[in-house]
Amino acid sequence: RRGRIKFTVQPGSSSKYVIYFDASKNTVSLKEAYVELYKSIGKHNLTLTFGQFNYPFGYEIEYSSSKRDFPERSLAENNLFKGERDRGVNLTWALPKYLQFNAGLFQGYVIEDKNFTWFDPTKAKDVIGRAKVKLGMVDFGFSGNWGKTYFPGSAAVSGVTTWYDANGNGVIDPGEIKTTAPKAAVPAVEKDKIRYGADAQVYLDFLPLGGTGFRGEYYQAKDNDKDERGWYFWVSQNIYTRFGAAARYDYWDPNTDSDVKNDATGTLSLALHYFWDSYVRVTAAYDIPHQLKDNSIFSKYSGDRKDNRFTLQFQFMF
Repeated sequence: RRGRIKFTVQPGSSSKYVIYFDASKNTVSLKEAYVELYKSIGKHNLTLTFGQFNYPFGYEIEYSSSKRDFPERSLAENNLFKGERDRGVNLTWALPKYLQFNAGLFQGYVIEDKNFTWFDPTKAKDVIGRAKVKLGMVDFGFSGNWGKTYFPGSAAVSGVTTWYDANGNGVIDPGEIKTTAPKAAVPAVEKDKIRYGADAQVYLDFLPLGGTGFRGEYYQAKDNDKDERGWYFWVSQNIYTRFGAAARYDYWDPNTDSDVKNDATGTLSLALHYFWDSYVRVTAAYDIPHQLKDNSIFSKYSGDRKDNRFTLQFQFMF
């Protein structure tokens, strides 16, 4: 699933340099390449990041795959932020004790966009802002993303008339002439892209088995004149020192228009971990996705296909 290696160089307390590759498929791809510069002003800590790196939006994007309970992130995150990374610059301002703010300017096309992988065809860039409150046992944050989506359009196509002499008599007979209708040019357009998110995490230690975590995140977006909505609720439980378990319900609706029905997906994900040692984790995960009926958030559509997925994952980190 993943074969990644990250090189980090931190020559001092004021800067860090990162380059990160993935070689798990038939090619080697660049995931991240960025520089971080640090500056402290009194009790305020500033970090300037520039290059290719994770979007500073929400909780799940920046939560490492090596720590996540499930093989994949939520459907909302996967659809709104394909690849989780883009090229740009981000300023993080950590205030004393509880508050942290992010402000970033990005190309606007994630690294896995098939059409615009290495350039952005829009003049407008994406602006991302995030505010986070860290209270220890309880953390929560709010995020926003404003930009443009580019639709390239198409050139005009002339109508074409063809004659195929089916019987070879050299005469145009009925049914031997076909004409395709002309198509008008479709102009390129830019449409607003707006995304909002809210997330919260609660960490408790009230069971003798080990720590318990509750995580939730909500996404609301507008792109290509469609309103989109997604959310997840995620519970994880440590079971002494060797085991862990987790469950998550993940909802995604790509078009919340009440006239568009049966297009939302709800996925129940279950996971069980075994920690072989401090370097190796074995995870058995089972995903149960359902196409949802009408505009329900839980009821299964009668035409839902059987596409449950089992994943056995061995993860080695050092």
